[in-house]
Amino acid sequence: YFQRHCSFYLVMEFINGKELAKALSDFRNSNPKVEDGMLVYLGIEIADALQVIHDSGYIYRDLKPQNVMLDGISGRIKMIDFGTLYHRSDKDPLVFESEGYTPPDLLDATNPFMPSGDIYSLGALLFEAAVGDTPSQGEPIARHLKGRDPRLVAIIEKCLNLDPTKRFQKAKEVRNELAKLTNKGWWIFKRRDFIEPIELAVLPKTLFPAACTFCDYCGHSDNQSQAGYCVNCRIPLKVGRVQWAEDKKDKGKEFFLYADETLIGKSSEAHVSLGNVKGSSHLGDKHARIAKRGNALWLEALPGHENDTWINKRRICGPVELLEGDVVHLGKARIALTFSLRDAC
Repeated sequence: YFQRHCSFYLVMEFINGKELAKALSDFRNSNPKVEDGMLVYLGIEIADALQVIHDSGYIYRDLKPQNVMLDGISGRIKMIDFGTLYHRSDKDPLVFESEGYTPPDLLDATNPFMPSGDIYSLGALLFEAAVGDTPSQGEPIARHLKGRDPRLVAIIEKCLNLDPTKRFQKAKEVRNELAKLTNKGWWIFKRRDFIEPIELAVLPKTLFPAACTFCDYCGHSDNQSQAGYCVNCRIPLKVGRVQWAEDKKDKGKEFFLYADETLIGKSSEAHVSLGNVKGSSHLGDKHARIAKRGNALWLEALPGHENDTWINKRRICGPVELLEGDVVHLGKARIALTFSLRDAC
């Protein structure tokens, strides 16, 4: 937030997409049914969000399609409207009902609010996405889900059990069961046309136009367009960064990596010039390089410096893929550089 004159302004994230309720309605207008893969994806995304909420000591209590947003650029789920959150320290919480999504056990003020209540709502949301209507208590769930993967049906049935002790007790349990229906936990059925982003006057661009931006999932890179998102996976592109300190008083310097290769050494001609760092006399003019290969960045010692180049205190014998948080040591003085990946926008 910020204040200007006598007014306060709350700045909120702009979600370039639609409410799940609207997205499902639009999708059904041109498609016979919502496929199982979409249900699996929605379930995994929402269960992940619920687990974070529960781990923080809260119960969401109002999960429904109107409170779930689909980001049209990244394709990710974002939950909104946290005004109904319940914390275990609340002594006199309000009791309310979102018809079709609130489990019967939460309508009784004497019953404690538990994560299993949110899990019932998740089951109701998946049921509504599959059928077009919320479940009726007492009716067999499977009857309305004919033609669906029986494993998916069983998961939804367990979420909707009227006995809270017989439901999944943790959101991550739902997530893990749904992940078994996918290829290595990734949604293999994903439809890119499920929701289109809103046309903006200014599309998201990379914050690092001179650096190497790439998708760490599919490897796509298009530095000419300076896009901030992958056109294939619709997730933020990544940019590699190295950080180092020239002395103990130095707060640290950083460099964002180039597209083809980034040369590191003591020479002023190196992209990352370490000539002013203590111990740099033992470095080569061009000691090592970092280059993009596929969907990752790799470190390689240049000829003559294979014996004094380390990653995480291990001498490298050839090109090594860099991972988040890796520490690279160069030369006899073991000058340290820390590698990280940042979103490009």
